Amino acid sequence: MKLPLIRSLVVAPARAPILRYGVALLSAMLALIPALFFSDIAESRLVVFAVAVMVSAWYGGWKPGLAATSFALTVSAYYSLTGKETPGEYHKAIAHLGLFIAVALLSCWFNAALRATQDRLRRSEISFRSLVMNAPYGICRCDATGILQNANPALVSMFGYASAAELQGRHLGSLYADAQQWFQTADYFYTGKEFNKLITDCVHKDGSAIVARISGRTIPNGKQGGTFEFSWRTLLKPEPWSCNSGRRRRWKRSVVWRAASRTISTTC
Repeated sequence: MKLPLIRSLVVAPARAPILRYGVALLSAMLALIPALFFSDIAESRLVVFAVAVMVSAWYGGWKPGLAATSFALTVSAYYSLTGKETPGEYHKAIAHLGLFIAVALLSCWFNAALRATQDRLRRSEISFRSLVMNAPYGICRCDATGILQNANPALVSMFGYASAAELQGRHLGSLYADAQQWFQTADYFYTGKEFNKLITDCVHKDGSAIVARISGRTIPNGKQGGTFEFSWRTLLKPEPWSCNSGRRRRWKRSVVWRAASRTISTTC
């Protein structure tokens, strides 16, 4: 289940070590094939091995990149340093190897920094998913038309459903008991405005009434338009409409009175 408040552009999962080192070995072996044909041209051989190191470091991280660097350096040193007759050729081969080592180490360093950032993002995403899953209040996400896409377990339990799949695909307005309150909520997220602590009458799965306080905001989602995220807190637990209608009216009057009192005291 995709959790709410999680973007679709997430960090890719970590790859298995056998795959990372396998790609490093495969790229180094493939680079060895053209190196055998161009054994007399040191520049071409080093360029091919440098590409192999970059691929290994990009896919597997800095450790597989260093493994590919060690293999490439051994092969390149064998072809470059053997058979050199003049000191000039020897110094030129040393310079080429030094440049190759610098490029390979830079590739490993850049990919190590990238991998560390991805690991931090992955840990942050896991923590955030756990926070959403274990939140004591309901959290959901809907699209621009008001269709529910995701819901966390607290919201599912709040409305009396067995799983989030029962809520997915439903219109958010179907959870409201008062159509006018739904129109008020729709005005907020159609205009892209954030709202907080909006008191609403909702409908439980068994038809009983729920009084909830909701907050919402708009989250940009690229070319797909914005998505809308809501948090729900139950203020009055499910009861039959005939039993709690008077209680709800009295409770709403007390809430309005307390809000007005806080506003007056703040302005004074």
